[in-house]
Amino acid sequence: MSPLRKALLFLSVELLPALGAAACLWLWWTRGVHALDLLLLAVMYVLAILGVELGLHRYFSHRSFTATPGLTRALVLLGSLAGQGPVLLWTAMHRTHHANTDEVGDPHSPLVADGRPRSALSRALWAQFLWYLDRPEIVTWRARAEGTAPFDQLTSDWRRVPGLLAWNRAYWPTFFAGFALPALVGGLVSGSDGALRGLLAGGFLRHFLVTQSIYGVNTVCHLWGSRPHATRDGSRNNAIMAWLTLGAGWHNTHHAFPGSARLDEHGWQVDPTGWVIRALARAGLVTAVHGLPARGR
Repeated sequence: MSPLRKALLFLSVELLPALGAAACLWLWWTRGVHALDLLLLAVMYVLAILGVELGLHRYFSHRSFTATPGLTRALVLLGSLAGQGPVLLWTAMHRTHHANTDEVGDPHSPLVADGRPRSALSRALWAQFLWYLDRPEIVTWRARAEGTAPFDQLTSDWRRVPGLLAWNRAYWPTFFAGFALPALVGGLVSGSDGALRGLLAGGFLRHFLVTQSIYGVNTVCHLWGSRPHATRDGSRNNAIMAWLTLGAGWHNTHHAFPGSARLDEHGWQVDPTGWVIRALARAGLVTAVHGLPARGR
């Protein structure tokens, strides 16, 4: 990847969302916080996190349940809303992570980074903010639609699903809709001021928080937390990250049982994504839900 492409990628993934989030906080500091700001932030955050954890992660990457065609399309849209990249790219990258967890080849391990000698702090910062700059697939995702590169074979199962490639290519319009929708709602309620607030709170601040929370699983959940399961990697359970990511923080449990649709081994563990999957199953929208083994209950 050329230095220019790296700079543009860092600008779009980190800098612009951070500037938008800072603008939102400045608006709140100077002009006050409105209830609609917080409502749009919360709703868009939950939808985006579910798009990642329910859709991109548990469904597309691990196929922990079977969904109806309509729900599958909805999960593609929610995953695109989160701004984590097209569904097939995210799925292939995550499957690469599981195939090489905390070894050279892991796209974002804070323990081995990219295989180069780094300090512990440098590895953590790389995993949280910079790892994608070392993955050429991130900026050449349009080529991933053809299925000819070895990286594409990691999603060969999904490429056979009718219509999924077209939905995968619709990533950018859906991503930008994640900014337009809260701005539209804010504008309908409070005019131009509401539109600006919706754009900044439900769009930029939400996107910044979602990105850092999801990347935080890559970093925090491989450095700090408990290890109830003796996996071959450094994955850890972290309750704070579980709250922020609607269940993804039970990362050691996930690496021990990657195909499980639920991660709440104990009654005190919070796994809203697993709860949503159970609700969808009761509604008949998902079937073949994979659970934790009996010894984990």
